Amino acid sequence: MSVIPPTQFELSRARRDFGKAVEKKDWQTVSDIDSQLSTVLNAASTDKQRDIGKVLDEMGRLMTLYKQVMDSCHEKERALASDVSTT
Repeated sequence: MSVIPPTQFELSRARRDFGKAVEKKDWQTVSDIDSQLSTVLNAASTDKQRDIGKVLDEMGRLMTLYKQVMDSCHEKERALASDVSTT
């Protein structure tokens, strides 16, 4: 049984919470967690006890979530542009 380093556990928790906020489109929480993710990710990636494969997996999951955020922004942008052109 392998022990998960606390930094890696915190990264996983932050990614999970970020994903929940993205799913709910709770942009204030997304912003709050986003401002913390750099620190959490840096701590996990430089931890001497890290499992690099698991850290990379978490990073991949985060990239997918950030893509969802960008897609939501583009959807909102298109909706706003459509509203402006119809008025």
